[in-house]
Amino acid sequence: VRDILPQLRTGRVVRGVIGVSVSRTPMTESYARELGLSAPAGAEVSQVPEGGPADRAGLQVGDVILEFNGRPITNDDGLVGMVVATKPGTTVPVKVLRDRKPITLNVTVGELNLEAEAATVRPAARRVSRAVGHVDAVLGQQFDVGRRAEAPVGADEVLAQPALVAH
Repeated sequence: VRDILPQLRTGRVVRGVIGVSVSRTPMTESYARELGLSAPAGAEVSQVPEGGPADRAGLQVGDVILEFNGRPITNDDGLVGMVVATKPGTTVPVKVLRDRKPITLNVTVGELNLEAEAATVRPAARRVSRAVGHVDAVLGQQFDVGRRAEAPVGADEVLAQPALVAH
């Protein structure tokens, strides 16, 4: 909150984006060893959209981001938090593990377009909400539950959460 308070006073919140999607599957000890890590760490890149900051810097699918601006990445959530808190236009070193070797790339953080992000997330959230509602109805009939159970994550909650993209 302390970080965005000055932005709220201006009426505009600015968030950083590097333009990668990261794996949401927690890294296991064995997978970490397979990658060449001594322990689970980092965020594995699953997508690099063409033309984005990460693509321009040379990040590739399969890279494991180990550090962002000199700070270690313990998991994908840590990376997302660091990226969105970085001022757009800032060039930061990003240490990755590629083919079992560490390399450092310089990424210039872009500005997250919140309207475009919301336009992408809302239709997906509606589909999730409808699917959960359908599952609830089927399970309700199967187990003779008289009222619809609450969905674990509804559309409003999905929209309130940060996207799964390392912004």
